[in-house]
Amino acid sequence: MIIVLLVQFILHFIDQRNVELKNKVYLYLPQGQAEILPWRETLWAPAHHGELVLEGDRLKIAQSSRGVLRFYDETTVRLDSLTDMSIDTIDADSSEDNIRLHLNSGRLWANVVPSDYVSTNFLIETDHLRITSSGGIFEISSINNESVRVIKDQVSVEVLDRSGEREVVLEQIKIGVGQEIDLTPDTLETMIARQPVNILAAVSDSWKLTDWYGWNIQEDLEPTIYVSTNTNTKPAQVSVSEETPAEVDVINSVPDLAPDLVPVVTIISPEENPYFLSSGEQAISIRGSTTPNTVKVTVTSYDTAGQIFNYVLQQYQAGEESWTYHAAISYGNLHEGRNLFSIVAENESGIKSKPVSMIVEVETKIEEIQSTTEGNNTETAAVLTKPMVLSLNNELLPENGVYETAAEGVTIMGSVSSVASKVFVNDYQLTKFTAGSGVWTYYLKSEFLNYEPGTNVYQVYAEDAKGNKSEILKFEVYRETP
Repeated sequence: MIIVLLVQFILHFIDQRNVELKNKVYLYLPQGQAEILPWRETLWAPAHHGELVLEGDRLKIAQSSRGVLRFYDETTVRLDSLTDMSIDTIDADSSEDNIRLHLNSGRLWANVVPSDYVSTNFLIETDHLRITSSGGIFEISSINNESVRVIKDQVSVEVLDRSGEREVVLEQIKIGVGQEIDLTPDTLETMIARQPVNILAAVSDSWKLTDWYGWNIQEDLEPTIYVSTNTNTKPAQVSVSEETPAEVDVINSVPDLAPDLVPVVTIISPEENPYFLSSGEQAISIRGSTTPNTVKVTVTSYDTAGQIFNYVLQQYQAGEESWTYHAAISYGNLHEGRNLFSIVAENESGIKSKPVSMIVEVETKIEEIQSTTEGNNTETAAVLTKPMVLSLNNELLPENGVYETAAEGVTIMGSVSSVASKVFVNDYQLTKFTAGSGVWTYYLKSEFLNYEPGTNVYQVYAEDAKGNKSEILKFEVYRETP
């Protein structure tokens, strides 16, 4: 009998210990700074890398910064720059996990890991959306519009009217892989008026070109391992006004990064990518940020013949968290048409960051083709050139035209003439390509039957509105087998 009671006591202790651990969430700061408003407090304080956050806390990620929330079950929520989020509920026990967050503004990326042992109820709200997931990967944004995009599995979304005394559910939507909803103020008014409107669409290709998307995809494939450094106490509070956080001189609470930690480099401006220079402009400044363990930043550019030029930023000093690169036609590193710049940070051990890319479009003088008609009229036409590959999983296509990888999927980004109205890969028309955009994207996956172990050959060509075909671009992707 005593042994039975002892076993029950031990099991109860273990169960309680697991529950205690499951109700702990840690905040990590891979880049920049953040502030925290603890529950029932009125003063904001600097948030620390590896800090324990609790139910009722509110977080603000600073400009040019990013945060990561790591839960007990490896569920991860990544917060982008200028994101404001509240942790409403962390309630986990031996039978159920209930997490409830509120995205006040900004954007987040959630990778919710389903449990084999308990039910998972992961809920995130914005002003007018309630998103529920039991497992999957999705992004939520609340900036000008409120949007949800699903990368893996599916989520349930309720569109809410909170203008009256009672909350009203206007619509319930299931969002699957590759789908998104975008709720604008006008769309919300239409739904409140009970008028029919469809807000479900395919995820836009332009979103997949953003640095935010690339960083999160990379983190989901190869998650950064964080170590908690402050698990038991809250930091001392400082007087930080919620109304004017930008005016307060907040101390740098991010500890020195280990030399061998992979640096992270991002582009801050221009915000648009691709970026189109205004007519007459002949120069641009690209600005970004990097982690404090960076000692060198290198920018790779290409001339009109495709020749590669690597330039180490001379004004950048080791340890600085910002960098600037100037390109101009007079410098020789900017030319008419499409310009690709690839930026890489490097630490003192020679470890390089994942490259980030910036595309700059400079207005091209249209090549005139004179064609004489009976009336001696002259018409001007743009040349339809061979498509180009800009990157494969954010890496450059080798000079031999063969890209080798063991990745389960490959995202190919390319460029094409502005007169192209259609783009084909192995005679398959890219339905998401927008005529005149000059940018195309193609995805390789086994389930698409276009990505097999070994050598895969791809041929890309474009067509203009008259049906004229461009020269064919041919390249290979060699998929390594485990």
